[in-house]
Amino acid sequence: MTVDCPFCTASAERVLFADRDVLAIWDGFPVTEGHLLLVPRRHVSRWANLAKTEIDALTQAISEAQTRLQLRFGVDQFNVGFNDGPAAGQTVAHFHIHVIPRRVGDSPDPRGGVRHVIPTKGNYLQQVESRNTVSRTPHTRTLIAGGEDALLRHLLPHIDDAIAVDVAEYLTRLETYDEPPESLPATAGEKPPIEFTDGPILWREYMREEIPPLFGHRFSTARWNQGFLIQGSDVFLLATLEKGDMPTQYRYSDRFLDASHFQWHSQNRTKRDAAHGRVISGANHTIHLFVRASKKRPNGKAAPFIYCGQVQFESWTGDKPIEVVWRLPEPLPEHLHRILLD
Repeated sequence: MTVDCPFCTASAERVLFADRDVLAIWDGFPVTEGHLLLVPRRHVSRWANLAKTEIDALTQAISEAQTRLQLRFGVDQFNVGFNDGPAAGQTVAHFHIHVIPRRVGDSPDPRGGVRHVIPTKGNYLQQVESRNTVSRTPHTRTLIAGGEDALLRHLLPHIDDAIAVDVAEYLTRLETYDEPPESLPATAGEKPPIEFTDGPILWREYMREEIPPLFGHRFSTARWNQGFLIQGSDVFLLATLEKGDMPTQYRYSDRFLDASHFQWHSQNRTKRDAAHGRVISGANHTIHLFVRASKKRPNGKAAPFIYCGQVQFESWTGDKPIEVVWRLPEPLPEHLHRILLD
Protein backbone atom coordinates (compact mmCIF):
# COMPACT_ATOMS: atom_id res chain seq x y z
CA MET A 1 0.00 0.00 0.00
CA THR A 2 1.19 3.51 -0.87
CA VAL A 3 -0.35 6.38 1.08
CA ASP A 4 -0.25 8.87 -1.80
CA CYS A 5 -1.86 6.44 -4.28
CA PRO A 6 -5.55 7.22 -4.97
CA PHE A 7 -6.28 3.53 -5.53
CA CYS A 8 -4.51 2.24 -2.42
CA THR A 9 -6.46 4.77 -0.33
CA ALA A 10 -9.81 4.54 -2.14
CA SER A 11 -12.77 5.08 0.18
CA ALA A 12 -15.22 2.26 0.84
CA GLU A 13 -18.08 3.98 -1.00
CA ARG A 14 -16.05 3.83 -4.23
CA VAL A 15 -15.79 0.03 -4.09
CA LEU A 16 -18.38 -1.93 -6.11
CA PHE A 17 -16.95 -5.38 -5.30
CA ALA A 18 -13.70 -6.93 -4.15
CA ASP A 19 -11.91 -10.22 -3.57
CA ARG A 20 -8.56 -11.25 -2.14
CA ASP A 21 -6.54 -9.82 -5.05
CA VAL A 22 -8.69 -7.21 -6.82
CA LEU A 23 -10.79 -4.13 -6.07
CA ALA A 24 -13.44 -2.80 -8.44
CA ILE A 25 -13.80 0.95 -7.83
CA TRP A 26 -15.74 3.71 -9.52
CA ASP A 27 -13.60 6.00 -11.66
CA GLY A 28 -13.23 9.44 -10.11
CA PHE A 29 -13.55 11.08 -13.54
CA PRO A 30 -15.90 8.74 -15.44
CA VAL A 31 -15.98 8.77 -19.23
CA THR A 32 -19.54 7.39 -19.14
CA GLU A 33 -21.96 6.51 -16.35
CA GLY A 34 -20.76 3.28 -14.73
CA HIS A 35 -17.06 3.69 -15.64
CA LEU A 36 -15.28 1.15 -13.44
CA LEU A 37 -11.62 0.49 -12.59
CA LEU A 38 -10.25 -2.95 -11.73
CA VAL A 39 -7.23 -2.54 -9.48
CA PRO A 40 -4.90 -5.13 -7.91
CA ARG A 41 -4.75 -4.72 -4.13
CA ARG A 42 -0.96 -4.88 -4.28
CA HIS A 43 0.59 -1.60 -5.38
CA VAL A 44 2.19 -2.49 -8.72
CA SER A 45 2.56 -0.12 -11.63
CA ARG A 46 2.77 -2.19 -14.83
CA TRP A 47 1.26 -5.30 -16.41
CA ALA A 48 4.67 -6.97 -16.52
CA ASN A 49 4.95 -6.68 -12.72
CA LEU A 50 1.71 -8.53 -11.98
CA ALA A 51 1.79 -12.02 -10.50
CA LYS A 52 -0.06 -14.78 -12.36
CA THR A 53 -2.65 -14.98 -9.59
CA GLU A 54 -3.31 -11.25 -10.00
CA ILE A 55 -3.66 -11.58 -13.77
CA ASP A 56 -6.13 -14.44 -13.34
CA ALA A 57 -8.10 -12.49 -10.75
CA LEU A 58 -8.24 -9.39 -12.97
CA THR A 59 -9.40 -11.46 -15.93
CA GLN A 60 -12.24 -12.96 -13.88
CA ALA A 61 -13.08 -9.51 -12.51
CA ILE A 62 -13.71 -8.21 -16.05
CA SER A 63 -16.60 -10.65 -16.51
CA GLU A 64 -17.91 -9.90 -13.02
CA ALA A 65 -17.74 -6.16 -13.69
CA GLN A 66 -19.60 -6.43 -17.00
CA THR A 67 -22.33 -8.53 -15.42
CA ARG A 68 -22.81 -6.14 -12.51
CA LEU A 69 -22.90 -3.13 -14.84
CA GLN A 70 -25.44 -4.91 -17.01
CA LEU A 71 -27.69 -5.49 -14.02
CA ARG A 72 -27.22 -2.01 -12.59
CA PHE A 73 -27.35 0.15 -15.74
CA GLY A 74 -28.88 -2.11 -18.40
CA VAL A 75 -25.83 -1.81 -20.67
CA ASP A 76 -24.34 -4.67 -22.69
CA GLN A 77 -21.50 -3.05 -24.66
CA PHE A 78 -18.12 -1.97 -23.29
CA ASN A 79 -14.65 -0.68 -23.94
CA VAL A 80 -12.19 -2.66 -21.80
CA GLY A 81 -8.46 -1.90 -21.63
CA PHE A 82 -5.52 -0.44 -19.78
CA ASN A 83 -2.76 2.14 -20.25
CA ASP A 84 0.59 0.45 -19.70
CA GLY A 85 3.15 3.16 -19.03
CA PRO A 86 3.25 6.97 -19.34
CA ALA A 87 3.74 6.95 -23.12
CA ALA A 88 0.54 4.90 -23.37
CA GLY A 89 -1.36 7.46 -21.28
CA GLN A 90 -1.02 6.00 -17.77
CA THR A 91 -1.32 8.82 -15.22
CA VAL A 92 -1.64 6.81 -11.98
CA ALA A 93 1.32 4.51 -11.29
CA HIS A 94 -0.89 1.73 -9.94
CA PHE A 95 -1.99 -0.75 -12.60
CA HIS A 96 -5.70 -0.61 -13.42
CA ILE A 97 -8.10 -1.84 -16.10
CA HIS A 98 -10.85 0.43 -17.39
CA VAL A 99 -14.31 -1.09 -17.94
CA ILE A 100 -16.33 1.61 -19.71
CA PRO A 101 -20.02 1.02 -20.52
CA ARG A 102 -21.02 2.19 -23.99
CA ARG A 103 -24.48 3.14 -25.16
CA VAL A 104 -25.88 3.72 -28.62
CA GLY A 105 -25.57 7.44 -29.35
CA ASP A 106 -22.96 8.29 -26.70
CA SER A 107 -20.53 9.07 -29.55
CA PRO A 108 -21.41 10.38 -33.03
CA ASP A 109 -19.26 7.65 -34.61
CA PRO A 110 -17.88 5.04 -32.17
CA ARG A 111 -16.17 2.93 -34.84
CA GLY A 112 -12.52 2.34 -34.00
CA GLY A 113 -13.05 2.21 -30.23
CA VAL A 114 -9.70 1.98 -28.45
CA ARG A 115 -7.86 2.84 -31.68
CA HIS A 116 -8.66 6.49 -30.88
CA VAL A 117 -5.69 6.64 -28.51
CA ILE A 118 -4.03 8.11 -31.62
CA PRO A 119 -6.81 10.52 -32.67
CA THR A 120 -6.15 10.57 -36.43
CA LYS A 121 -5.84 6.77 -36.62
CA GLY A 122 -8.98 5.79 -34.74
CA ASN A 123 -11.62 5.30 -37.43
CA TYR A 124 -9.82 3.68 -40.34
CA LEU A 125 -13.23 2.96 -41.90
CA GLN A 126 -13.76 6.69 -42.32
CA GLN A 127 -10.53 6.92 -44.31
CA VAL A 128 -11.66 4.08 -46.56
CA GLU A 129 -15.06 5.71 -47.04
CA SER A 130 -13.55 9.06 -47.97
CA ARG A 131 -11.57 7.35 -50.73
CA ASN A 132 -14.52 5.32 -52.01
CA THR A 133 -17.53 7.64 -51.70
CA VAL A 134 -17.10 9.49 -54.99
CA SER A 135 -16.55 6.35 -57.06
CA ARG A 136 -19.21 4.22 -55.33
CA THR A 137 -22.00 6.80 -55.12
CA PRO A 138 -23.26 7.54 -58.65
CA HIS A 139 -24.56 11.03 -57.97
CA THR A 140 -23.85 14.36 -56.37
CA ARG A 141 -27.32 15.82 -57.02
CA THR A 142 -29.92 16.50 -54.34
CA LEU A 143 -32.91 15.29 -56.42
CA ILE A 144 -33.16 11.95 -58.19
CA ALA A 145 -35.93 12.12 -60.75
CA GLY A 146 -36.50 8.43 -61.47
CA GLY A 147 -37.47 7.18 -64.87
CA GLU A 148 -34.34 5.88 -66.58
CA ASP A 149 -32.30 7.11 -63.58
CA ALA A 150 -33.63 4.56 -61.07
CA LEU A 151 -33.49 5.51 -57.39
CA LEU A 152 -32.27 2.13 -56.14
CA ARG A 153 -28.76 2.38 -57.55
CA HIS A 154 -28.32 5.69 -55.73
CA LEU A 155 -29.62 4.33 -52.43
CA LEU A 156 -27.61 1.11 -52.19
CA PRO A 157 -24.13 2.69 -51.68
CA HIS A 158 -25.51 4.87 -48.87
CA ILE A 159 -27.27 1.92 -47.22
CA ASP A 160 -24.02 -0.07 -47.36
CA ASP A 161 -22.17 2.76 -45.60
CA ALA A 162 -24.87 3.54 -43.03
CA ILE A 163 -24.78 2.59 -39.35
CA ALA A 164 -28.59 2.64 -39.22
CA VAL A 165 -31.29 3.30 -41.80
CA ASP A 166 -34.75 4.82 -41.36
CA VAL A 167 -37.02 4.58 -44.42
CA ALA A 168 -40.12 6.63 -45.14
CA GLU A 169 -42.05 5.59 -48.23
CA TYR A 170 -44.33 7.58 -50.55
CA LEU A 171 -45.30 5.97 -53.86
CA THR A 172 -47.36 7.13 -56.83
CA ARG A 173 -48.17 5.05 -59.89
CA LEU A 174 -48.95 6.27 -63.37
CA GLU A 175 -50.97 3.10 -64.06
CA THR A 176 -54.59 2.97 -62.98
CA TYR A 177 -56.61 -0.16 -62.28
CA ASP A 178 -60.33 -0.70 -62.40
CA GLU A 179 -59.73 -3.36 -59.77
CA PRO A 180 -56.57 -3.95 -57.75
CA PRO A 181 -54.40 -6.68 -59.31
CA GLU A 182 -54.05 -9.89 -57.31
CA SER A 183 -50.32 -9.27 -57.04
CA LEU A 184 -47.76 -6.89 -58.45
CA PRO A 185 -44.64 -8.30 -60.11
CA ALA A 186 -41.74 -8.68 -57.68
CA THR A 187 -38.43 -7.05 -58.43
CA ALA A 188 -35.70 -9.57 -59.19
CA GLY A 189 -33.87 -10.52 -56.01
CA GLU A 190 -36.47 -8.84 -53.81
CA LYS A 191 -36.58 -10.21 -50.26
CA PRO A 192 -39.91 -11.12 -48.64
CA PRO A 193 -41.16 -8.58 -46.08
CA ILE A 194 -40.19 -9.04 -42.44
CA GLU A 195 -42.94 -10.54 -40.32
CA PHE A 196 -43.55 -8.82 -37.02
CA THR A 197 -45.03 -10.83 -34.15
CA ASP A 198 -46.02 -10.11 -30.57
CA GLY A 199 -43.29 -12.45 -29.37
CA PRO A 200 -41.86 -15.92 -29.80
CA ILE A 201 -44.05 -18.94 -30.49
CA LEU A 202 -43.47 -22.01 -28.34
CA TRP A 203 -41.71 -24.90 -30.18
CA ARG A 204 -41.08 -22.79 -33.28
CA GLU A 205 -37.64 -22.68 -34.92
CA TYR A 206 -35.66 -19.41 -34.99
CA MET A 207 -32.27 -18.59 -36.42
CA ARG A 208 -29.93 -16.90 -33.96
CA GLU A 209 -30.34 -13.46 -35.56
CA GLU A 210 -34.14 -13.76 -35.44
CA ILE A 211 -34.28 -14.17 -31.66
CA PRO A 212 -33.47 -10.67 -30.27
CA PRO A 213 -36.11 -8.74 -32.31
CA LEU A 214 -38.80 -11.00 -30.85
CA PHE A 215 -38.07 -9.44 -27.45
CA GLY A 216 -37.34 -5.89 -28.61
CA HIS A 217 -33.54 -6.28 -28.65
CA ARG A 218 -31.04 -5.58 -31.41
CA PHE A 219 -28.95 -8.39 -32.86
CA SER A 220 -25.17 -8.17 -32.67
CA THR A 221 -23.05 -11.06 -33.94
CA ALA A 222 -20.40 -10.54 -31.25
CA ARG A 223 -22.97 -10.28 -28.48
CA TRP A 224 -25.33 -13.08 -29.54
CA ASN A 225 -22.68 -15.65 -30.45
CA GLN A 226 -22.77 -17.15 -26.96
CA GLY A 227 -24.97 -19.47 -24.96
CA PHE A 228 -25.78 -17.29 -21.91
CA LEU A 229 -26.91 -13.73 -22.53
CA ILE A 230 -28.45 -11.06 -20.30
CA GLN A 231 -30.48 -8.30 -21.95
CA GLY A 232 -32.15 -6.12 -19.34
CA SER A 233 -34.56 -8.35 -17.42
CA ASP A 234 -34.40 -11.08 -20.09
CA VAL A 235 -31.90 -13.95 -19.89
CA PHE A 236 -31.36 -16.15 -22.95
CA LEU A 237 -30.03 -19.71 -22.83
CA LEU A 238 -29.00 -20.88 -26.32
CA ALA A 239 -28.06 -24.55 -25.97
CA THR A 240 -26.65 -26.94 -28.58
CA LEU A 241 -26.97 -30.58 -27.48
CA GLU A 242 -24.34 -32.15 -29.76
CA LYS A 243 -20.97 -30.57 -28.98
CA GLY A 244 -18.56 -32.96 -30.67
CA ASP A 245 -17.01 -30.21 -32.81
CA MET A 246 -16.39 -27.89 -29.84
CA PRO A 247 -13.20 -27.68 -27.71
CA THR A 248 -13.25 -30.01 -24.70
CA GLN A 249 -13.63 -27.16 -22.18
CA TYR A 250 -16.89 -26.06 -23.86
CA ARG A 251 -18.56 -29.47 -24.10
CA TYR A 252 -21.09 -28.78 -21.37
CA SER A 253 -23.53 -31.64 -20.75
CA ASP A 254 -26.76 -29.86 -21.71
CA ARG A 255 -29.69 -32.26 -22.21
CA PHE A 256 -33.36 -32.98 -21.59
CA LEU A 257 -33.76 -35.14 -18.48
CA ASP A 258 -37.35 -35.80 -19.48
CA ALA A 259 -40.09 -34.00 -21.39
CA SER A 260 -40.50 -31.39 -18.64
CA HIS A 261 -36.94 -30.80 -17.38
CA PHE A 262 -33.75 -29.52 -19.00
CA GLN A 263 -30.27 -29.89 -17.51
CA TRP A 264 -27.94 -26.99 -18.33
CA HIS A 265 -24.35 -26.20 -17.33
CA SER A 266 -22.96 -22.72 -16.75
CA GLN A 267 -19.52 -21.66 -17.93
CA ASN A 268 -16.58 -23.15 -16.05
CA ARG A 269 -15.87 -19.88 -14.22
CA THR A 270 -19.43 -19.24 -12.97
CA LYS A 271 -19.96 -19.40 -9.19
CA ARG A 272 -23.24 -19.52 -7.32
CA ASP A 273 -22.43 -16.46 -5.19
CA ALA A 274 -21.27 -14.40 -8.20
CA ALA A 275 -23.50 -12.09 -10.23
CA HIS A 276 -24.41 -14.67 -12.89
CA GLY A 277 -25.17 -17.21 -10.18
CA ARG A 278 -27.61 -14.82 -8.55
CA VAL A 279 -29.28 -14.20 -11.91
CA ILE A 280 -29.70 -17.94 -12.47
CA SER A 281 -31.30 -18.64 -9.09
CA GLY A 282 -33.12 -15.34 -8.57
CA ALA A 283 -36.64 -14.29 -9.48
CA ASN A 284 -35.81 -10.90 -11.02
CA HIS A 285 -35.17 -12.16 -14.55
CA THR A 286 -37.15 -14.06 -17.17
CA ILE A 287 -35.20 -17.06 -18.48
CA HIS A 288 -35.84 -17.99 -22.12
CA LEU A 289 -34.61 -21.38 -23.33
CA PHE A 290 -33.69 -22.04 -26.97
CA VAL A 291 -32.35 -25.49 -27.89
CA ARG A 292 -31.06 -27.16 -31.04
CA ALA A 293 -29.82 -30.70 -31.57
CA SER A 294 -26.68 -29.74 -33.48
CA LYS A 295 -24.81 -26.69 -34.70
CA LYS A 296 -25.21 -27.45 -38.41
CA ARG A 297 -27.92 -28.79 -40.69
CA PRO A 298 -27.05 -31.79 -42.92
CA ASN A 299 -26.34 -29.30 -45.75
CA GLY A 300 -23.67 -27.59 -43.65
CA LYS A 301 -25.66 -24.43 -42.93
CA ALA A 302 -26.35 -23.14 -39.42
CA ALA A 303 -29.21 -24.89 -37.65
CA PRO A 304 -32.03 -22.94 -35.98
CA PHE A 305 -32.95 -23.06 -32.31
CA ILE A 306 -36.30 -24.28 -31.01
CA TYR A 307 -37.99 -21.99 -28.50
CA CYS A 308 -38.82 -23.98 -25.35
CA GLY A 309 -40.44 -21.13 -23.47
CA GLN A 310 -39.86 -19.31 -20.18
CA VAL A 311 -38.27 -21.87 -17.90
CA GLN A 312 -38.28 -21.91 -14.10
CA PHE A 313 -35.28 -22.57 -11.89
CA GLU A 314 -35.77 -25.86 -10.05
CA SER A 315 -32.40 -26.89 -8.57
CA TRP A 316 -28.65 -26.66 -8.94
CA THR A 317 -25.50 -28.53 -7.91
CA GLY A 318 -21.77 -27.87 -8.11
CA ASP A 319 -19.80 -24.71 -8.72
CA LYS A 320 -17.56 -23.55 -11.59
CA PRO A 321 -19.49 -24.87 -13.51
CA ILE A 322 -22.96 -25.00 -11.98
CA GLU A 323 -25.32 -27.77 -13.07
CA VAL A 324 -28.85 -26.34 -13.21
CA VAL A 325 -32.20 -28.08 -13.74
CA TRP A 326 -34.89 -25.94 -15.40
CA ARG A 327 -38.59 -26.78 -15.55
CA LEU A 328 -40.29 -26.17 -18.92
CA PRO A 329 -43.62 -24.32 -19.04
CA GLU A 330 -45.11 -27.19 -21.09
CA PRO A 331 -43.85 -30.72 -21.76
CA LEU A 332 -41.82 -31.24 -24.90
CA PRO A 333 -44.20 -32.27 -27.73
CA GLU A 334 -43.92 -35.86 -28.91
CA HIS A 335 -42.83 -34.86 -32.42
CA LEU A 336 -39.70 -33.28 -30.89
CA HIS A 337 -38.78 -36.27 -28.71
CA ARG A 338 -36.81 -37.97 -31.48
CA ILE A 339 -34.89 -34.77 -32.23
CA LEU A 340 -34.18 -33.46 -28.74
CA LEU A 341 -34.98 -36.10 -26.12
CA ASP A 342 -34.26 -39.62 -27.42
